[in-house]
Amino acid sequence: MEVEFSLKEKIETRSESVAMPALGTSESTDTKFSDDELVHAPAPQHSQPHPHSNTHAVKDGDRENNTSGPSANTPPEKPPIMSVEAFGHWLPKPSLFYIDASVVFLFSIVIALFGVVYMNLVMAFPLWWYQQDGNEDFAVDPTTMQLLQGRWWWILVGTLTGLTVGTLRVLLKQTGPIPSFVQEVQTQHADPVSGIKTCLLACISLMGGASVGPEAGLGAFGGVMGHLVATKLCTGPIFAKEQDLRRRLFTLCGISAAFGAFMPTAFVAVMLVMEIGMPFNTWGITYMRMFTFFAVAGLTAFVVYTNIIDHTFLSDSSKLTAPGQVLYVDEWYNVFIGMSLGVLAAAVALFYCFVGAVVKIMVQVLFKVAHKTVGHDIGFILIAALGGSLYGLFGFISPLVMGDGIEQMGVVIEQGAQIGTVDILIGTILKIFAYHVCIETGFVGGLFLPIVAIGINVMRIMMNETSINGALAISCGFAMIPGALVPIPVTLVVFSANTFILGPAATIPIFACVITAYFVFMAMGLPQFLARKGYERRNKSLTEFGGEMHSTVPKVTEVTN
Repeated sequence: MEVEFSLKEKIETRSESVAMPALGTSESTDTKFSDDELVHAPAPQHSQPHPHSNTHAVKDGDRENNTSGPSANTPPEKPPIMSVEAFGHWLPKPSLFYIDASVVFLFSIVIALFGVVYMNLVMAFPLWWYQQDGNEDFAVDPTTMQLLQGRWWWILVGTLTGLTVGTLRVLLKQTGPIPSFVQEVQTQHADPVSGIKTCLLACISLMGGASVGPEAGLGAFGGVMGHLVATKLCTGPIFAKEQDLRRRLFTLCGISAAFGAFMPTAFVAVMLVMEIGMPFNTWGITYMRMFTFFAVAGLTAFVVYTNIIDHTFLSDSSKLTAPGQVLYVDEWYNVFIGMSLGVLAAAVALFYCFVGAVVKIMVQVLFKVAHKTVGHDIGFILIAALGGSLYGLFGFISPLVMGDGIEQMGVVIEQGAQIGTVDILIGTILKIFAYHVCIETGFVGGLFLPIVAIGINVMRIMMNETSINGALAISCGFAMIPGALVPIPVTLVVFSANTFILGPAATIPIFACVITAYFVFMAMGLPQFLARKGYERRNKSLTEFGGEMHSTVPKVTEVTN
């Protein structure tokens, strides 16, 4: 059976970028793919050209009279690097591809099991102590989310957590900047020692109610697991080929598995890593090979986790539903509503960055004073304790501040009118301050879930004051602030639609909101300026306060959008 490709010209133009040699090799651009690649070259010689292409064969008798075709000295055209026959080259016999996939499958199970323990520690334990002292209906009764409904002793818990985290960071020599999972995905590298420390510190921070997300610790463990398996276990003769590529791939697979045990669906976990990471053709791998391995990791972890807990933390539809089960109403103007919400998201993100810059400068001044008066280590511990006291105080004023904000999200969505617009507004502002205070004073955690909670709070205020459709508002609010700050539009649209079980029409305003938020926010120019200054301060701090981190945190020399 002969197969003709209608996209032959497009494939040919991309052939050079796809047929890259693996990193660390000295092969030329004519590299031939081995049997264990998903895509192989070349196609069989008997393949026929496309009937509408400009490369028809010219008869010998007409060659001299042909003025429109290629000259006799023109080298023969290279066959397309992607062909149907090529996919069959690796099917008949097992190869290293299948062995690598099996290894990914096995360590993804381990990551999922770890995720069960980790997520219960960072979610169930703080919820337990939130509900003490006559507060059993925390995050269920809307009155528990109103102003001054926290407990005064939360300040003591925050202070104790700060002392613990600060002391551990000093003892572990981890007082310098800690690489985020975004850096690990983009560099395709996870330092095992630093990653385990990050996971431990994030777990303690979240157990103490710090206003950070759980994704940092979980992603760090996944990256470490993939790195160790590739470098310590896959060392025999059979793994001698593509060692550096395997290390990179397994590191990203580990992070995909970690998020597969956390996100509402495995597809969201895979897309998150793919959108944050480097383009596939820059590190010597084909698109389908990368996607397949990420999918194996994410699906395996998701299936294992959901067969133990019944659902991942973000796929529990009993907590995250549109208010009153309001259905999305498809109107022609919804796309413009989404764009308007994107502009609002850019404004909130700008305020978020402004608060972050102010808090960063203030904490740096405190660090310098403490460094001169009591020394670096004692000063670091005291400032961490101060940060814990502050987020505990903010939590006492507004319980919306505590933790990553997801536990409170259900009652905000469903019963935000009973909480009150002013209470939600003050709680949102304090949440922004609390996150930056935690990050700058030494606590460890992620960015993602806190800014999701901020977006939900903003849209609940909008619902209280306007007649906007609830499903549209909440689904856009779920993605609006991450859309302005993080370049992962596909992930965010699917993430929101999957979480609230929305149909395809409902993704239109979400998509418009995310793209508009990012476009407007970046068009301001201030984010790039703040990012550049932040990277400069970060690199400077590596020398002043965190010299031991030089081997694990690469200095940033370029800022991109």
